[in-house]
Amino acid sequence: MDEEDFEDFVFTFNKAMPTGKSQRSTRPSYETSGHTDKRKQSQKAPKSNFRKAHRDLNIAETKDPVEDRHKQDEKMLKELSDIVGDYSQQRMRALHMSLRQYGNDEGRMTSKETLQALQENSVTLPSLLLKSLIAKFDSTKGIDLEALFRFLMESHGRTGRDSVMAMHKRNDLAPRNDVSQDDIDDDLLWRIESQLIKSHEYINLTDLRNELQRRDTAKCGIIDGPQLKHVCNDLQLPIYGALLKNLMKRCDEEKNDKICWPEFLSFLERAQESAKITCPSLKSLPERLKSRTPIEPSPIDELSSKTRINIVNKLRKKSSLKKPNIVKEEDAGVMASGNNAENHEKKMEIKENGINANVPNEEISIEQPKKEETPDKLDQEQTDHNIEKDGGQSDVISSQDERSLPSTSGDIEEQSSTNTEETRVQDTPSEQLSDKDNADENLKTADETSDDKTKIGAQYDTDNVEMVTFKNGQIVSVDNKEDDDDENHKVLTEGEKTVVSIEVKGKTLSFTTDKDFIDKQLIEPPCERMRLQWVYGYRGNDCRKNIHTLAGGEILYFMSYVAIIYNKDTHKQKFYKEHTDDIKCIDVHSNKFIVASGQYANRKNTAIKAVVRVWRSDNLHTLHVLGENMFEKSIACLTFAPNKDLIAVVDNSLEKKLTVWDTSNGSLMGQEVLHTDLVCDIGFNPKYPDILVTIGKEHTCWWKVYPESDTIQASLKPDYDNFLRAKFVICLTYNEKGDLITGDSNGTIYVFGDGGNKITNFIKHAHDGPVFTVLYHRGYILSGGRDGIIHTWQWGKNMNSAGFIQMPKMEGGVRMLCVSKSSLLIGTTMNSLLAVKLSEGDAPLQGAQFEDNTITQCHYDELRGLTIASTSLADVYTAGLDGIVCGYNSQDRKPTSKVQFKCNQYLCVDANDNGALLALGTKDGHLQILRRNDKGILEEILNRKICKERIDCIKLSPDSRSIAAGSHDSCVYIFSNLPKEDGSLVWEYAGRLQA
Repeated sequence: MDEEDFEDFVFTFNKAMPTGKSQRSTRPSYETSGHTDKRKQSQKAPKSNFRKAHRDLNIAETKDPVEDRHKQDEKMLKELSDIVGDYSQQRMRALHMSLRQYGNDEGRMTSKETLQALQENSVTLPSLLLKSLIAKFDSTKGIDLEALFRFLMESHGRTGRDSVMAMHKRNDLAPRNDVSQDDIDDDLLWRIESQLIKSHEYINLTDLRNELQRRDTAKCGIIDGPQLKHVCNDLQLPIYGALLKNLMKRCDEEKNDKICWPEFLSFLERAQESAKITCPSLKSLPERLKSRTPIEPSPIDELSSKTRINIVNKLRKKSSLKKPNIVKEEDAGVMASGNNAENHEKKMEIKENGINANVPNEEISIEQPKKEETPDKLDQEQTDHNIEKDGGQSDVISSQDERSLPSTSGDIEEQSSTNTEETRVQDTPSEQLSDKDNADENLKTADETSDDKTKIGAQYDTDNVEMVTFKNGQIVSVDNKEDDDDENHKVLTEGEKTVVSIEVKGKTLSFTTDKDFIDKQLIEPPCERMRLQWVYGYRGNDCRKNIHTLAGGEILYFMSYVAIIYNKDTHKQKFYKEHTDDIKCIDVHSNKFIVASGQYANRKNTAIKAVVRVWRSDNLHTLHVLGENMFEKSIACLTFAPNKDLIAVVDNSLEKKLTVWDTSNGSLMGQEVLHTDLVCDIGFNPKYPDILVTIGKEHTCWWKVYPESDTIQASLKPDYDNFLRAKFVICLTYNEKGDLITGDSNGTIYVFGDGGNKITNFIKHAHDGPVFTVLYHRGYILSGGRDGIIHTWQWGKNMNSAGFIQMPKMEGGVRMLCVSKSSLLIGTTMNSLLAVKLSEGDAPLQGAQFEDNTITQCHYDELRGLTIASTSLADVYTAGLDGIVCGYNSQDRKPTSKVQFKCNQYLCVDANDNGALLALGTKDGHLQILRRNDKGILEEILNRKICKERIDCIKLSPDSRSIAAGSHDSCVYIFSNLPKEDGSLVWEYAGRLQA
């Protein structure tokens, strides 16, 4: 190439490659123009142009292709996320299974099969986007279906669906229910008790206490974790493994592997006592253990009990001979020691820097010091003992015994071993004894003054009294009583003292007061009694099939312990209140009068069992109580047989027991075990009343009931053939022809024809998510799911859609559908009860709309805040851990408003008089202020984190210009509505008060 040709090449290249300017040009190029530009041909390209073009050429050649592909992928993902955001995870899983069905052994498939799988699952993609996907994952072997599905799921993960956000959210950062320490302790005690009953072993707490005392050289009640494990292994405790580890963790308050062994013993003792009550056979284990263990006699055992009592009484009189001098608190101390039947030493020390206490056995012993030791002082103590006997009576050691006892010189240590929970210890200084004659003279003086109770009471020094309260071998509290007022001091010394004990959540609180004072404060309880007038709410968050209609048109549902019968026309309620725990399920007999309701078993109170109560709805009288001491945990579901006095019940035990009962006499007719993890629903076939179907987690089974022989037998399993089988079958219903209709977790509705087990029709992806309820009405199937949509499907070969209605977003999903007269009742997963006026035309939901007023509403999590707005239409507001704020009109007994703020857990709420302003405190320390707009909707105007701890209480000022929020950090935070420079008002932090 000569120089002239090279210059022409450079000029042509400059025309094709832009150098920072626009690529479009109005000049024709040399290649396309029909003439030549002589002026340009004669131009010489400078060298700088050549170097610039060469540099641009190098840049174009070195452009990264990976970056281009990445940009293309991001663009495709963005387009896909806008499309697949309308599809649920269940539908995406169904698509994955369809792709696998069409794929070969190498996981490859054709483009035609890919398009068919998308069409089967109603996943619609634009044609250009689909071609790009196929081109991306296609190869000589075919389309990689797994890579294609991963790409689709990656785009699905970028959507804003709640289920997707929950998957990406860390579990340790998610808000959880506030579980109190008492509930955790109760659960731990229950597990220890269950282990003791299961192993049928007895814990020798005496040996364990002695060994821990011996290893606790510092006498501070603390022992190393490895040492405690070694002791437990040596004594072969039946508590081991994860249970022992959790118990040690509970007793390690500072989290430094230093275990508080008195608290450890307290848990074991409480669990063992509870186990003895639950399993009486455990009471005989200690006696067997004693019969096997040889007991070495102690010298103190040779004394009779009366002699030991006399010794203690004389020592008490001796200590009250003279009024003791005031001793400083740090110099005072009490020590008690003795021997029990196994000759183990028990000690109790009260010191300035700590307390170490052990409750000894029911014996009193005196230790004689060695003769060569002659101390100068004598430590004395005053102790009131209540020795509890097996029969529930207590013997009190009297201090008025006047029998004499020769004293001996030296130190005398007195111990009184009891199992009581309250011990009062009065510190007295030591006195120096010169010789035996002085001691005899002191005893004589004590005998002469024993008759005068007032004089003896006057000798007690009540200026420094310590009240030590024991609970199950553990010190609960130590109170120092100091009275400087002479008048009060006189009442305490001369009046009759009374120790009052109150047990709160397993802990005993004790205090001492004058009996006359208590008598004056006692008042008669009022004769009035509270009467239940109205119940707000419906339980739909965790219960199924819980709305029914009665013969008079009333609506039957339940909340907590109460079954509610609501008359919509008269707006009145009546209640069945015989249940002793929360109701789990309910059903109505075909005569519309007999009702059966099942309840939970109480975990804390074992006397409250899971039972089924059969009662009449007209007079609220109980007919039968079924399954006492038979069901476990709760009643999962129940159903009446159509036009028969039979009821089928499934409990929530580990094996899921199915029982059939005769409601005419309350007798058991048969039982079987289902062997499944979860049972969601059961139902009798109306055409074949002796056929029963149970559904649940990977479980669908047909049962044959034989009333004559009182037996139940499994007859059929479902035949899914090539249909997709879901993990959960959630709901079922029947039509008048005996066809079984089920809804599952994939959003699919299947029809099993004429009482059989073969699928005769189906509706694929009826809902975007699981189907919670199905109802057959007037030749249509009505279905509701977690997506909050109620669909209508016309019964026929194609099961065509006949309309739908969308619930308000704040009401969550559809839990239950029930037809009441001309209305469709809708129970929601947010515990609300709504109503829709059904259409009189062909399709029930054609043109249907929700009624203006919600029948009832409440919270689905704990309700923590409640306040009153006296002059507002909604005069009651509630807030809970579910982030919901509800408004009610207490006069009309109707709900007025409901709003939810996700990720908030409210603990307190307050409102001004007209209800236009609400202040709320959250569990994570946020202050939230809501204001009612012109449309009556509560909107947020402030949400600010003001502290690290939770906000326990909140209050608005009377003029609604300031808010005081009390936090768990002992501070009160003040916010005020302050003016800005432009004249507007804004809520700002005003100050803090430290408690």
